[in-house]
Amino acid sequence: MLKLKAEHQGQPVRWYALVSDAPDLRQQVYQWLDGHDCEPLYLSTPLEPLMAQSPLLITLKYGGGDALMTQLPPAYTLYFSAPDSLSADEVADQLRWRMLVYYHGQTRGLLHYYQPQIAGYFFSRTDDAVTSSWLGGLYSVVYYRQTLSEPQCWQEAGDYTSHPDQDIRVLQPSQEQALEVMFQEREIVQWAQHSRAPIDWPVQHAVTRFCHHHHIEEKALKYRLRNLSAKTGQPPVLTHTDETGFARLNEAEKVNQLESIALKGVSL
Repeated sequence: MLKLKAEHQGQPVRWYALVSDAPDLRQQVYQWLDGHDCEPLYLSTPLEPLMAQSPLLITLKYGGGDALMTQLPPAYTLYFSAPDSLSADEVADQLRWRMLVYYHGQTRGLLHYYQPQIAGYFFSRTDDAVTSSWLGGLYSVVYYRQTLSEPQCWQEAGDYTSHPDQDIRVLQPSQEQALEVMFQEREIVQWAQHSRAPIDWPVQHAVTRFCHHHHIEEKALKYRLRNLSAKTGQPPVLTHTDETGFARLNEAEKVNQLESIALKGVSL
């Protein structure tokens, strides 16, 4: 059973479980509750029309030593800690405000931070100080890391400070980068499934960087480079190619040249 801190610096800590929507899970959660306070996260938010798909926010008992935790599935549950002085309504409001964000400081949108895979990247790939600020009045978040390139495990983020903040957040560079890595790794998995190829994560991450740097964006061409790197065991580099001349080529010509070099047995 996951163990959560009951105290911080001698003061009691209150814990909350946020359970994401999954097929048949909602009804099971309601059956497991034993006098717990529970409400949909989407209540009183722009997503209220989608209440049937809303995550459930549950106030845990006994300083985080709640037997309910043995039933909640790790893959769909986040745990948030907060000072005992912070009311359940204040915690709910804080988590609801965190769904609203500005991307790139301009575009307003919704961040589904509670979805399992998003949580894994958003909290594990973000600067600790940024996550602590994002948590606002909350102390920390405990999540089951489910990134595509790493083993699954429980992790905690947050520095146990509490500064309630209900402003709409502007995503910070490390948060945007964390989400970008998620999309990049999803793309790598899609290639591997399409090509029926094993994934060497360092090599394929390097292919992603190469394509970005050299402006190779077409999906089919990226797949050809990923297949090439899977065969050679190394990502493409321009050791034997004039980079200035290479930059003048179009996307297809760049990939053709790299494949030609490989066929001639020249190290990429």
